Amino acid sequence: MPILPTEVLPIEYDEKTKRKAYRIKSLLQKNPTFFKIFLKGHDKISCINQTSSLYIEKGQSVLKYLDGISAYDATGFLKENFLETKEGIEVLLYWLNKEWKGEFKFPKNSRRIRETFGIYDYFHTEQNYEELYQYLHHSHTIDEEEILEYLQNRYRFPLTNYLMDLFIGSMKELFFTPGREDLEEIEERLQLTEKIMHQEDTWLEEKEITFEVSKEETLSLCKKFLATIDPTLSWLTIFCNMLKKEPLVESLDDPRIKKCEMTEEEQYSTFFESSDSNWYIFMDWKNNLEDAPILIHEFMHYMGYHFFKEQANNVYELSEFPSLFFEELMYQFLIQNNYPAEEIEKMRFNRRLGIAKNAETLNELLVLMKIRKEGLPITVESEVERLQYEIRENIEMGDEYLISKEHQEEYATAICDDRNHDIITMPEELLECNYYIMGQEYSNQALEALRTNPDTIPTMIKITEKLPSLTTSDIITRIQSLQQNTTTKNLVYKKRA
Repeated sequence: MPILPTEVLPIEYDEKTKRKAYRIKSLLQKNPTFFKIFLKGHDKISCINQTSSLYIEKGQSVLKYLDGISAYDATGFLKENFLETKEGIEVLLYWLNKEWKGEFKFPKNSRRIRETFGIYDYFHTEQNYEELYQYLHHSHTIDEEEILEYLQNRYRFPLTNYLMDLFIGSMKELFFTPGREDLEEIEERLQLTEKIMHQEDTWLEEKEITFEVSKEETLSLCKKFLATIDPTLSWLTIFCNMLKKEPLVESLDDPRIKKCEMTEEEQYSTFFESSDSNWYIFMDWKNNLEDAPILIHEFMHYMGYHFFKEQANNVYELSEFPSLFFEELMYQFLIQNNYPAEEIEKMRFNRRLGIAKNAETLNELLVLMKIRKEGLPITVESEVERLQYEIRENIEMGDEYLISKEHQEEYATAICDDRNHDIITMPEELLECNYYIMGQEYSNQALEALRTNPDTIPTMIKITEKLPSLTTSDIITRIQSLQQNTTTKNLVYKKRA
């Protein structure tokens, strides 16, 4: 019987199976090293002898007879790369999401594929098929950290492009004006974040508030403040009723806040939805002067819920606008009531610093969003080039900080990993940066209007009560009206004088 030699095993055939034998040889030649491992234990491949240890039945592929790996999985080892870039992105996203306990969800039936294909891609690139064989036969354990590092090195920047495209989609769905060009929206927000991120040095730390104030005094201050800004006492009544109904949650052990999964280390006051579908204010009482403006801030969130319970889950871009506006008025109220100005300025600084850091975070993402919308890829080379531009700019400004050229690629890679980590583990928190940036911008505009237009506070009360039902455009129109009416009133006043 004729024997067809190959790098893997000789193939036994006859005239009827000659074409089949040559097809097998062609297949083996695609990856001889792989087949040597997964066909070991045989001395030949036979197309004619049914008693042979490796007899290839009619209509079957040699892939069916591999030891320890399915024919479907084995097809990846016949290609130059086991995974295409698109598949590699999906696999790396799964591995990182699992490693970092991220927010992405994967169907149960796809987890095994992504897990396994990451392992296969690693061994195929390394051509370490003996170790793969031992792993599949449960005689060898794999180093998952090493595999993850390999996947990162191969797909981190393609993953960044994918994640940024997803982030653009989320921004567009939540915040962009329908019908408007995405690039226009991105450019506008870039300018705004540039302005806000420089209002404080973001490397600074928050200042400690030391002036002690009891919970009882805080509640009294809030009641007096609400009576001052709303002479109808409607808001004061709602606040007092809120306290009677006990929607204030004050302990992480309270079952109503379990859904938030907040730890003691990251404990902070917030307005949140519980598993009972109701909304509550969690107060992390500091027992100092900070409690009063914080409670007023969260109460403004409660006001929208109070009037529009059925729309409580609506996403509205200016959700932080009323809270920041009335928080600032509370600072002014405290000064008027002879509380220490130095402590109040600390609180203002802390708020500005926090929003400046939000602006810095969002600005970095917006820069990359712009690159993607211009049709360009984010690569290690493009990131190094961008980094070099920043270095030149810092030098011109007299900054002594400089990254050596040999470390620039390493630094760009680390930044890429940090960005991927943040988008995977806290996408909602990144989107929330926009709420505070937009909130501060329009809060500042409303506060400016308040200086000369007494209708500002009544207008803000109406906005706060109707916030879940208003669009960003609705609110901006009302603020612009306040500013325009201010100008008109000033002109009329001057004429009469």
